[in-house]
Amino acid sequence: MLLGEAASINLELLPDSPDLILEHITEFFPFALPISDRKQTRTVVAALRKIFSFTQLSSSYFYDNKEPLPLDPSDLIDTFKGQFPITDYDSLSCLSELKANTTTKLDLLPKLEELTSYVKDNIPDIAAQVSITDYNIASQTIRAIQDHFNFTLIPNYLIDLPDLPMPE
Repeated sequence: MLLGEAASINLELLPDSPDLILEHITEFFPFALPISDRKQTRTVVAALRKIFSFTQLSSSYFYDNKEPLPLDPSDLIDTFKGQFPITDYDSLSCLSELKANTTTKLDLLPKLEELTSYVKDNIPDIAAQVSITDYNIASQTIRAIQDHFNFTLIPNYLIDLPDLPMPE
């Protein structure tokens, strides 16, 4: 028996759905479940493996927030009309440029109240992470906000960290 197998014997099996995980357990996870940003998968899996035994996350652990593509290319939004369907290899070179010119991020809202309200209504999976309140997860909080908003400097209204203790 391998060491990893021995350690996982006493763990509970991962439930089929994240909705079946008790709330007092999920509140300690670094991100909300289901996972809305696949870049968060490694961190979430590491947290889940401390409590549960599993080999692979089921699709119910991922939030599919992508709008399905229309069957008819003429029904695409104006930005993409005329670009699809791609019928020759030469047309593939335009995809990276098209992606670079298409942004889905908003500019960061100027007031904390506006940002909090917008996030609560439109991006509930990061609602608890709008303010930077904990030194230990500050970088995760900033990444979560960056995934949805454009900004180069962190506005002061996002930072709500406690004072550091005085050196002895």
